[in-house]
Amino acid sequence: MRAMSWIVLALTLTAGPALAQVNTNGEPPPGYGAGASVKLSGADGVIFEDVEDGVLHKASGFTCPDELQGFKRTRLLVFDRSEGGRDVGCIFVRGESWFTLYLTRLPGRSGADVFEAYERQAQNAAPPDGEAAPPLAAGFPPLPAFASFWRNTKGGIDGLWMSQIGDWHIKLRTTYVSNDEAEVTAFAETLYRRIHEQVAAPEI
Repeated sequence: MRAMSWIVLALTLTAGPALAQVNTNGEPPPGYGAGASVKLSGADGVIFEDVEDGVLHKASGFTCPDELQGFKRTRLLVFDRSEGGRDVGCIFVRGESWFTLYLTRLPGRSGADVFEAYERQAQNAAPPDGEAAPPLAAGFPPLPAFASFWRNTKGGIDGLWMSQIGDWHIKLRTTYVSNDEAEVTAFAETLYRRIHEQVAAPEI
């Protein structure tokens, strides 16, 4: 694994999901703000707006659905309100399995380096106890570009996917029980299809 300057800055646990931001060269990372996330039960009308069947993240154009493949959205997160919300999250839960979708604007960052940092912090939070194949393999859009999965010490599966569209880095972090694998796969596939339909790269 190549050396790089990204380190883990903060880790907050909320209803199961591991929420973390990254840092570069000791400077506050994009989206870190004052160091605390704002937790919302619904749209605030500024960063998130109520739309049919979900809440629209106005800065990226993505709609976090109310429910998808049996997973219900339980909370919205705002890490940084600047630029209309350049670092936000949506939490989805189904029984003992959960997802957190992160939409983070990181201008000038390569997807590979950002994913490597996210993978490292996720494995620090949930140490691997064996290998696991991604329930949805990485590939070309609308598939996620990156994927990493492993068995955790509690007998479940941990992992993450990520794609990059323009300056937006779109990470989907999950922990799930094996009985939910079909639903997890369907959720991730459907969500990334919607992401690539809704989040537009900047025009050149």
